[in-house]
Amino acid sequence: MIFLAIVIVGLVSFTRLSLDMFPDIELPTISVITFYPGASATDVDEKVTDVLEEVLAITPNLEEMSSVSQENVSVVSLQFAFGSDLNEAMNDIRARLDFAARELPDDAERPMLFRLNFGILPVVMLGVTSESGDINEYSGFV
Repeated sequence: MIFLAIVIVGLVSFTRLSLDMFPDIELPTISVITFYPGASATDVDEKVTDVLEEVLAITPNLEEMSSVSQENVSVVSLQFAFGSDLNEAMNDIRARLDFAARELPDDAERPMLFRLNFGILPVVMLGVTSESGDINEYSGFV
């Protein structure tokens, strides 16, 4: 009976839990992702990342810029001051990317903008392993 009472109190409390307990957090970070199929990391760095860094370095309210160049892809991350209007920054970055598009290789795809939002991240990530390594052994559970 005690266990049943605890479960009922827990369910009632959970349904009345306010969403105000979970604040809306948004990091002032925008990433520019550019795919350059078939290119080595060196080519991506020289022909895409360096061009984008040069154009984006003068973006207003920019505090820090970092980049990663790998085979086929360039990622330039721009971190802005807290309180900056990210919508305005996105518009400014789009305009700068349109200007830089002439200098990018013809094979490179159009740069994409990505703004991190914690609302799209999973709450729990679960991984399952098996000592036997035979997935067919557990196929009845799937």
